[in-house]
Amino acid sequence: MLHELKVWLEGATRVVVLGVGSRIRRDDAVGLAVIDRLKGRVPGFVELFDCETVPESFTGPIRKLAPSHLLIIDAAELGLNPGEARLVNPESILEARFSTHALSLSVLSGYVASETGAKVLLIGVQPEDVQFGVEMTPEVIQAADRLSQSILSLLLEVGV
Repeated sequence: MLHELKVWLEGATRVVVLGVGSRIRRDDAVGLAVIDRLKGRVPGFVELFDCETVPESFTGPIRKLAPSHLLIIDAAELGLNPGEARLVNPESILEARFSTHALSLSVLSGYVASETGAKVLLIGVQPEDVQFGVEMTPEVIQAADRLSQSILSLLLEVGV
């Protein structure tokens, strides 16, 4: 996955990273946890957004930034082991079952791509438990840690 993400990031001049999820549905918060771990650590050409459950509300700010790349991170039912992550092309969003945000992520990615020409990619993380609660499961906490470190390393390597 990291090699594909590195290739996808080639030529990046402005990267927007969206964390999507609900902080009160346990592992559904994984995208938000990744954003929390990246705050204050990313290079200046990267903008982070904690979108919670309404990523479509961020189309205006994203469009104004005119990103070359848009990366969305969310929990997704992918049929994997809890905490496993996969890159998902925007065309496959609905098949991947991105929790309750599937339609809005599909619309958002299409809109941003058409308005800005940005390359759009999603990282789906397999949740174990999305019931009401505020603690993520250990496997998904570890996934958020690994994913944030990997993304940070790649962004620092890309540079502008």
